[in-house]
Amino acid sequence: MTDSGNSYIRREAELTNTDAWFRENLMSQNRDTLNVVLNVADSFLADNHPKVEKSMLLGFKAAALIRLEKADEAIPYLRESVALDPGHPLLSNFHLTLANVLFNEAFPKYSAGFAVPTERWEEIISCSEKALKLYPYSQKIYYNLGHVYFLMKNFTKAAEYFGKKVELFGHDHTYVDLMNYASALAEIEPGTLSQTETAENLKKSLDLFSKALPIAQMNCDEINVTYIIEVMEKNKRLLREVLDGPADPACN
Repeated sequence: MTDSGNSYIRREAELTNTDAWFRENLMSQNRDTLNVVLNVADSFLADNHPKVEKSMLLGFKAAALIRLEKADEAIPYLRESVALDPGHPLLSNFHLTLANVLFNEAFPKYSAGFAVPTERWEEIISCSEKALKLYPYSQKIYYNLGHVYFLMKNFTKAAEYFGKKVELFGHDHTYVDLMNYASALAEIEPGTLSQTETAENLKKSLDLFSKALPIAQMNCDEINVTYIIEVMEKNKRLLREVLDGPADPACN
């Protein structure tokens, strides 16, 4: 689009509510419209703005890049956006977006066997926890935090966030959520807990897996059905050892 065309659209955005104009046009599926959003955001960013306004403009630019499937290019703009005024409630969605973009970039790499620097996981945790303070009802953030802590082998924190997802969104959780919570509880090192706490975690884990199993079977999810059965047998054995001591091999 020509400079005169962008100027006209910018004037239109100024005449209407700027925030509403960006949000409306970011809903578009049309790449040309999204590129116009980028150009108008750049036009506004060329001027001086108070921190909140600049933060929002950077966030809108990042949102347009994500919609254009350029999430990697959006990351620096999101980082700058939330850093300018980290506690402002109007920016809660950009904290949330940054946390999700970072997770969605790192997790597939990890799953494919590529190393992800510890610093990236720590940044995801930091962004996600800030997002939760401003946006406490995001299921995705609880899911992300649970997985990141699980991958970092902090199973206590993983269980905390997986558990909150199940407890806060009980009407909307899936059997995979139950499995995640159960797996984290079962992985907490016995040495960090009392015998009673370890037993309670294992009992809770078994209860969650027992609820997940029939749903996984109903969904013909053979991989997770096999996993659940195997882990339940392991947890039953561990629970017996916690309550009664290790089994005598001569009795087997």
